[in-house]
Amino acid sequence: MARRTFGWIQNPGELKKLRKVVSCLCPITTIEQDWLLNERLPFLKENGFISKEDYKRFIKLFPGGVFQYEDLKGKGAGTTGRKNALCTGIVQAILDAQKFIDITDENGDILTIKKPYTDDWTADGYIRWAVSVGFLEYVPEDDTCYISNKGILLAATMPDSSEEKDMLGNALLTYPPAVRVLQLIASATTSITKFEIGSQLGFKGELGFTSIPQEQYIANLCEVSTKKEQTEIRQNMEGDSDKYARMIAGWLSQLGWVTRVPKKVTETFLGKTYTDIEINQSFMITVAGLNALKKAGGYSKFAKQPKRVLFQMLASKAPGIDFLRKRRACIIKSLSIERSATEIKGFLEGYDISTNENTIEDDIVGLNNIGVSIKKVGDKYRLEDKIIGLEIPKEDIVADNIIELKDIIAKNLKYIDHRYLILVDYAYSDKKGGEKNADARQFEIETANLFTKELNFKGERLGDANRPDVIIFYNKDGTIIDNKSYKEGFSVDKKCADEMHRYIVHNKNRNPKVPPNEWWKCFDPEVENFTFLFITSKLVGEYKKNLEELSANSGIKGGAIGVDNLLYLSDKLKNNDISYESFFDLMQNDAITVAL
Repeated sequence: MARRTFGWIQNPGELKKLRKVVSCLCPITTIEQDWLLNERLPFLKENGFISKEDYKRFIKLFPGGVFQYEDLKGKGAGTTGRKNALCTGIVQAILDAQKFIDITDENGDILTIKKPYTDDWTADGYIRWAVSVGFLEYVPEDDTCYISNKGILLAATMPDSSEEKDMLGNALLTYPPAVRVLQLIASATTSITKFEIGSQLGFKGELGFTSIPQEQYIANLCEVSTKKEQTEIRQNMEGDSDKYARMIAGWLSQLGWVTRVPKKVTETFLGKTYTDIEINQSFMITVAGLNALKKAGGYSKFAKQPKRVLFQMLASKAPGIDFLRKRRACIIKSLSIERSATEIKGFLEGYDISTNENTIEDDIVGLNNIGVSIKKVGDKYRLEDKIIGLEIPKEDIVADNIIELKDIIAKNLKYIDHRYLILVDYAYSDKKGGEKNADARQFEIETANLFTKELNFKGERLGDANRPDVIIFYNKDGTIIDNKSYKEGFSVDKKCADEMHRYIVHNKNRNPKVPPNEWWKCFDPEVENFTFLFITSKLVGEYKKNLEELSANSGIKGGAIGVDNLLYLSDKLKNNDISYESFFDLMQNDAITVAL
C-alpha cells in the first residue's frame, strides 16, 4: 500500500486552479476536459514537452475516470533537472507554471508564454488538496483516485458563479483545519498572523507541525542589515504549521471570509525589545466569515457540517507515522460514546495499541488543534462532530522505538510543555542531505527555546559555520552546547570532540577576529565559569573516555545527555527540584542521567 499524506497542503493556493483540476478529471465531459484533451495535451506533444508514450497513455485514460496516483502527479525531474524535465503527469499538464518560456510557433515566430505545465510537487499539492476537501476520492489499496459525486457537481457549475463559490465554501467547511483556522481568526481580538495561528495548529511536539515563535522571527528580521536578507527571512523563515496557516488563510481570503491586513507588533527576544515592527500579512474575520463559521457549527437554520477526517491526515512527517495515525483514528472511533482517558486507553488495547493517558490527552489536544471538536465533560471526552471519510487500515501497524520512548517521556513530564517532545524526533533523525540539515537546524532552535523560553537561562541558538549550536548562561556560569542527531547513538567521536575543543579555545582566548564572527561575545561579560555539553539521542561506546580526554585537553569540564534525560532534567528545573546553579555542577565528564 502506497504511503500518502493528505490534509496538509503547503503549496497550492488558487481555488480556481483546484476547480480546473477537478473539472478536467471529471468522468462526464466538461469544457475544461475538452480543452485538456484537444488543446493542451496535443500542444505539449507538438512542442516536445511530453513524450509520445505518455501522451497516448493519458488520452486513453479518459473518460474512464479512475487514475493511478503517479499518472496524475508525474515522476519528478529525474536526472534532467527540474528546469528541463518533461511533463509526466496529467495534473502537471493542467496547470501553468509561474515562469515564462520562449517557443517557436508554426510561422517561425518566437512567442513568450507561461510554461504550459507545472512540476510534480505542485501537481501533488493540488491532488492532495482535492482529496482533502472531498472532490477526489483516494483508494489506498491500489493507489488510485477518482472524482467524487461532490467533484462532479462542482465540475457542472459555471465558473465564477455563486453556485461554484458555495460548493467550494461548503467543501472547505468539511475540512477540519480550515474550520480551525477560521475559529482562531474569529476568536482573536485583533488581526492574527500566520505564526500566531501556526502555534495553535496541529499536534504538539511532532515533526510536520513546527511553528516559529513570532518573537524569534521579528528578532531575525530586525537584526539583519540588507533588504535581501530581510526578503529571505520573510519568504523562508516559517515552520510547517505556519505554512499550513498561511495557505488555508489564503483560501479563506479568496472566499471573502477573512481579509488580509498589515499588523504592527512589539516583541521581546533574548532580552531585547523590538517595537512596532510590521508583519505584512495578518488576518481578520469578515461578516461572511462569521456566517460561514455559524454554518460549520450548525447554528440557527444551518445543519452542522460533517468533518472529513482522512486516516492520512492524522500525522504528517513524524517517525512511526502510520502508528500515530492508527492511534488517533482509534481515539476518534472510541468516542462514538463519551469516554474517560482511562476508558479510551482500554478501548485502544483492543486494537493492540498500548499507550498511557498522558499521550491520549496530548492526542486529544492535537485533534482539537486540527479542527476535530472534542470537549471534556467532567472526566469524560465527547466528540461533537460527525466524522466522514475515516477508514482504519486492516494490516498490523506497530509502534517504533521512538514513539514508545516519547510515550514514556510524556508520562513522566509534569511541568514543561509537551511541545518539546519534538526534540526526540530531531535527536533520532536519520534523514539525509538537505532534510537532515533542516532537522539539525530545528534541533538547535528548539534546544535554545527549551532553555531560554521554557526555563530561565539566558542564551541563544548560534549555529552556522565556526559557531557552537547553542550557548546558555545563568549568572556567572555558561555552557557551550553541541547538538548531535544520531539515530543509533553518539560516542563523542574524535571529529565532534575536536570541533568542541576549538570552540572552547576560541572562548578561552577571545582574540579579536578569531574566529571572525567573535561568537563568544554572545556570553554576558560577567560569565566566568564555563562547561561544555553534547545533547544527543543516547550515549554509546567509549563516550566517557572521550569526554575525559576532551576535558583534559581543553581545561574545562563537560558532559553529554540523551534527549530523554534532558527533558526530565528540564522538568525538575522548572519545578525547582534542581537549582540552576547545581545544573552546571552536573558536568562531570560523564553522561548526565536523571532519576525519576
